[in-house]
Amino acid sequence: MQTYHLPDRTLEILHSPSNRIIFEALGFDNARFVGGCVRDALFGLPRDDIDIATPHPPDDVLKILTQHSVKVIPTGLKHGTVTAVIDNHPVEITTLRQDVSCDGRHADVVFTQDWALDALRRDFTINSLSADWDGKIYDYTKGYEDLFTHTIRFVGNAKDRCMEDYLRILRYFRFYARYGTLSNVDNEAIEACELLAPQLKKLSAERIHTEMLKIIAAPSPMGSLHLMQQHHVLEQILPFSIELSSLERLISFPYPEASHPVLRLACLLSTIPNHEAETLVQYLSQHWKISNQERQILHTYLCQTNQRDALIFSDDQSAKKLIRKLGKHDYIGLLLLHHCSHDSIHDLHRLYTMAQEWAIPEFPVRGSDLMALGFHGRQIGVGLKHAESWWEEHHFLPTKQEILTWSQKHFP
Repeated sequence: MQTYHLPDRTLEILHSPSNRIIFEALGFDNARFVGGCVRDALFGLPRDDIDIATPHPPDDVLKILTQHSVKVIPTGLKHGTVTAVIDNHPVEITTLRQDVSCDGRHADVVFTQDWALDALRRDFTINSLSADWDGKIYDYTKGYEDLFTHTIRFVGNAKDRCMEDYLRILRYFRFYARYGTLSNVDNEAIEACELLAPQLKKLSAERIHTEMLKIIAAPSPMGSLHLMQQHHVLEQILPFSIELSSLERLISFPYPEASHPVLRLACLLSTIPNHEAETLVQYLSQHWKISNQERQILHTYLCQTNQRDALIFSDDQSAKKLIRKLGKHDYIGLLLLHHCSHDSIHDLHRLYTMAQEWAIPEFPVRGSDLMALGFHGRQIGVGLKHAESWWEEHHFLPTKQEILTWSQKHFP
């Protein structure tokens, strides 16, 4: 084991009042920060979700925290996890444990008093670090060195770790997307991921969905996605012909919308032939369990290509009609997707700025207004449709009275 120390400026990230209450209750010698909060604190990054480990058995943790007037929820007693809630802020507390059997999806555990054994059961070396309240870091797997050389390495034998939980294959590429570099790819890890990639089909659709969106949402996911494609991992969960160049272009755009994971997913899939788009959305609904909202967004972006292609020669007036029809969010998404495969970057900046700044006007005429003029039945709907088109063609400028005068003249 090697030890290091968190700098004082990053230690402050972990020293919240709620965390102090938990450490005081459990005993400063019987609690440590573990996993991602330690990893991110080393980079000076704040983190909302805090994980704490303790050698206390889970039933004792419940009793101790309750005695200290801390609200505690038995969220996963079987695996040793409870959740403390202080000032509406949840903190997960897990008893030190070892995996005794795994089936690729679930693990049976036994509890232990040994911090080293708990570290050795974790997936990656950079996730196996623990830190006490004073900021002393305990490193049982050389995770500290791997973190600062941007090496994503499994704890122990890579193949064994993946066979314990096949989701670790996707987790490898997620952590590589955030912390890894091409110059330090761990060959053992990549070989294990490629060998066992067909086993991803045994995972639940929800787990695949969650991990893939996290990969795609990473600030720089392209290196990871290229590795997934090169080593036949991506094809196991997206059995379509995928090209990565469009997504790479989207990520280069200096707009906040370009980081939205569902838009990035749509861009990743936008290179498939148009006639396969509906099939692809159906596939994601079944095999990724995407939400209804995500399904609708993907359908808009991938299946309504006539609207996307109409943007190619859009003047401002045509674009404004489309913005009113789709809403700003979907219009900007389609705009960015279109320019991922076209070079008219000047038009992109102009149309994007217009969409952001333009206040969408509301058509001022209602059916009741036409009824007052003597319209009835189907005439009302037809009249509203034609009146709104005329209003749009005249740059949304005619007043309500001008629209009614025009309607009365053209639909007696």
